[in-house]
Formats: sequence, structure tokens, C-alpha cells
Amino acid sequence: MPASVGKKFAKKDNNEKRALRTDVNNIKAEIETLKKEKAEAEATRDESRSHRERSEQREVQTCATLALRNKEIEELTSLLSDQEQIKAELESTKKDLQVERVKKAEVARCLAKPEEKLENSETTLVTAESLVELLKNDMLWMRHHGIINVANSILKSINLDQTVANLMVIAQ
Repeated sequence: MPASVGKKFAKKDNNEKRALRTDVNNIKAEIETLKKEKAEAEATRDESRSHRERSEQREVQTCATLALRNKEIEELTSLLSDQEQIKAELESTKKDLQVERVKKAEVARCLAKPEEKLENSETTLVTAESLVELLKNDMLWMRHHGIINVANSILKSINLDQTVANLMVIAQ
């Protein structure tokens, strides 16, 4: 084989080897790029997992907070209902109190009339008792003095003599 053919083959072989080395270097560079991309993808995956876990934790906390808020809302609703019931009872009690005040005023007005009558009757009783006392005194005076004076007055009367004489004449 001639030397030029051997150089040709060697040159061709060198070109192929260079091309293969270039391909190997390109593949190595691609492998390094892919490793970096893989590392970045894994880091992104890990970050996404971490973010998802934090999101899940926040979601659990949010659910717990919502459950507490719902319980607080139920308690507040119950308190509001109780407050409305108490308010209604208070209004009813106010109305009952007003009715009782009206009744009390009516009773006081009704009691005022008998009390006034009682005062008037007490005044009348005192007046009557004082008049009775005067009449008793007058009666005692009449018993002791008045009847004797009346009898004497009648006996000393001139008209009596004439009347008795007339009655005797009529009687005969």
C-alpha cells in the first residue's frame, strides 16, 4: 500500500477520531448540561414539594382556623339569639310593668275616694259625737231644770185654766 493511501486512511481516521472526540465532547457537554438541568429540576421539585407541604400545612391551619371561626360564629349566633330573647322578655316585662303602674294608679285613685270618704265620715263622726254630747248635756239640763220650768210655766198659764175649764164643760 502506498504511503499516500496510508496517509489518506490515517488522515481519514484522524478526522473520524476528531469528529468522534468532538461528538464525545459535545455529548459530555450535553451530559453536564443535562446533569445541571436535572439538578435544577430536582431542586425545583424539592422546592415545589416544600412549597406544597407548606401550602398543605397552611391549608390545615386554615381549616382549623375556619373550624374555630365557625364555632365562634355559632356561639355568637347563640348569644345573639339569647340577647334577642332577653330583649323580647325585657319589652314584655316593660309592658307588664306599665300595666301594673296603670293598675297601681287606678287602685290609688280608687283608694283615694274611700280615704276621702273615711276622712269625711271621721269628721262627721266627731261632729256628731260633739252634737250628741251637747244633746246629752241639754237633756240632762232639761231633766233637772227644764221639765220643772215647763211644768211651772204650764201651770201658771192663764190659757191652761180656760182650756181645762172648756174641756170639763165639753166632757159633761
